[in-house]
Formats: sequence, structure tokens, C-alpha cells
Amino acid sequence: MELTPEGLAEYTLGIPNMEVNKSLLTHLLKAFGKYPDNRYIDGLRRKIQRQISDCDEPGFAHSLEMMIATVPYDIHIPQEYYYDSLILMWMRLTGFNIRAEEHNNLGSSDLVWEQPGLTVVAEIKYHAEKKIDTLLDEALNQIHERRYYNKYSGKVLLLGIAFSGKQPGCRMEKPDI
Repeated sequence: MELTPEGLAEYTLGIPNMEVNKSLLTHLLKAFGKYPDNRYIDGLRRKIQRQISDCDEPGFAHSLEMMIATVPYDIHIPQEYYYDSLILMWMRLTGFNIRAEEHNNLGSSDLVWEQPGLTVVAEIKYHAEKKIDTLLDEALNQIHERRYYNKYSGKVLLLGIAFSGKQPGCRMEKPDI
């Protein structure tokens, strides 16, 4: 406990270890995502890992569509940061060690995560009216122009994610490093 300048008590809630963290996130995902149990969540994580590893664009786009479908229409915010936050939280809650706004010397990628043998560098784009393909071109061009992948060794996958209105799409590439 610390006191604020106004003399009020301020508490910080910490998570003591990975087991507690996983349990907390699993329960939050079940409560807010309407997922039935831990086996479903573990299966979902494995499915997404496989989709990414296999460069299964239609499969991952379908997973994104399932994620968006769990969000009530009346709390939708038509902004790119909204989708960044949704994907960040969804991936964290399903067990990925994902980081937002990962900086390099030329800018920052929206999301980066590592799974066995692979680093994924993702850029997300949103526009209410632009076509998915245009947004995906913009996302991957930004990753290439700012070379977000340069600081990672080993196998890297570039992932463009786009939302045209509420319609998701994705494109995956392996960079020539």
C-alpha cells in the first residue's frame, strides 16, 4: 500500500506466478468470452498456433471472425486501437506471450509473440470502408518499410491483420532475411 499525494491509500494487485496468471486469464476468458472450459481454451490456443505455423490464412481469419462474434454489436468502437486491444487481450487470454507496441529503431509493430520455433510480427489495420486486400497491403508494407522483423533471429512470420468494418482478414509472409 502507498499513499497518493492526496493522502489516499493506493493498492497494487500483483500476480505471484505463472500458474496464478494462467488460472486468472483462463477464468476471465471463460467469463467474458463465453468459452465452456479450460480444455476448449487450450484447444483454441493449439489451433491458433497450428494456423500460424502452417500459414493457414483462411483458418486464422475464421478464428478472428469467431473472436469478433463474441463482442456485442452495441459496444463496438470503429477505431484501429479497438481491434489492436481486442486481439491483444484475446491472444493473452488464450495463453500467448504477446507484446504490444514492440519498438525498433524505425517504429513499432502492433503485436509480437513467440511460439515454439517461431516469432510472429503483426501489424493491424482498420477502416470502415477500405477493402480488406488494400488494408492487408498497407499492413505488410509497413512491416517491410520499418523492418520490424530485423531484431529477431530464427524463423519469423509477418502477419497482416485487417478489419474492413467488422469483417476480418489476414495475410502471412515469411521475410527474406
